[in-house]
Amino acid sequence: QRLSDLTAEQDNAIGRQQEEITQLRRTVKLLSDWGAPQPLPRPPVAGAEQQAVPIERTRDLQAQLAQRTKLLHEANAELAQAIREPARLKAENVRLIEERDQAKAELATTGEELTKARALIARAIERGGAQKPAPVAVTCPGNPKAVSDLEVARALLAEEKREHERAKVRAEEARTKSAQLQRDLDKLRAQIDATGTPTGTNPGKTTGNAPINQTGSIDTPSRPTSPAPKPLQILMDKRLDTDFYTAEPIPDEAELVTGSKGRWYRIAVKASGGKPLLFPDREFEVKDAAQDVAMSARQLVTDLLGQLGKTAKAHRVFVRGGADGRPVLGGGERPGIDTLQVYARGLDGRYAPGPRPYRISTPVRNADLPILRANWLRGVIGPGLSATGVTSNIAILDNPPAPGAPRTAEIILFVAW
Repeated sequence: QRLSDLTAEQDNAIGRQQEEITQLRRTVKLLSDWGAPQPLPRPPVAGAEQQAVPIERTRDLQAQLAQRTKLLHEANAELAQAIREPARLKAENVRLIEERDQAKAELATTGEELTKARALIARAIERGGAQKPAPVAVTCPGNPKAVSDLEVARALLAEEKREHERAKVRAEEARTKSAQLQRDLDKLRAQIDATGTPTGTNPGKTTGNAPINQTGSIDTPSRPTSPAPKPLQILMDKRLDTDFYTAEPIPDEAELVTGSKGRWYRIAVKASGGKPLLFPDREFEVKDAAQDVAMSARQLVTDLLGQLGKTAKAHRVFVRGGADGRPVLGGGERPGIDTLQVYARGLDGRYAPGPRPYRISTPVRNADLPILRANWLRGVIGPGLSATGVTSNIAILDNPPAPGAPRTAEIILFVAW
């Protein structure tokens, strides 16, 4: 029965290994479909010096493409190795089971021989009238049959002891091979984890083959794990810095907007030459940077935002502006806007679950600048995000002026993985 249970458990473990290989194939296909970001060409500018920046950027993006292609090839190689490894481990399991069956059969044969030897010893003692085997063999020269039976029995006992020792050696070898097999399986799981798809992602399941204990039975502990992160999530959980944008997760924040629990990211799109987007003092527009910012947003869609519809459960795009704490001394251009819908920020730093009307002052106050700058950024990036199907609803988050705050505007991204 234990052997049947062993075979069933190993078959189940191999099945789970095949499921993990299938999941790894899907991950590699996702990486292949995702591919490297394709940079969008900058509009031609006059002068060799002004054209040098886009050329240098193209070289950098080509280097990024080569690096991501190399990573994809490495993932494919690891996948091929992972596909071959379970077959080898399964064959090793089958061979180990055969050796164990053979050892059990030999032990059973030895037991039968031991029973026969004991019966021979009993008959010899009974025929010779002695209480112990040794005296019978010595003191019954007139009973050659008893002496012969004792010699045979002693020879069989000696052989049984030798066979028992050999069986112990084989059992120890079997345990050693089983431990090595478990280490190989752990190594295989580590290799699969390195490709970005950890094994055993379903809660309540065990990962890999269960270890074989010294009694020959199977230990099957239950080790629930949390859902595995997706490749895009793994990428976005790191700080990304490109010529078009920087993106990083907001640490220790799961519900920046009340009711929206998940991961939050801060994304700063860049202006011409990969420079940060900065507004002039007391201004809420950067007209000469609008085209470059829109291009950076389209590259952001190609790299990250365009993939969210396939991998994330939900996502939402917000914009947030900034201003320092100095009061406005002179008025800039008139915004031409009376009211905007804005998510208000509470004392704890979190935002209300829905927007409220915000009335723009005339003349513009310093408190209006973060909202107007966010609204300008929304107007620049909105068409590109809407045309690619990412979103057509970009909300504004309030961000009161603060001493030393940068005069900028950024994207705040919510993702429920």
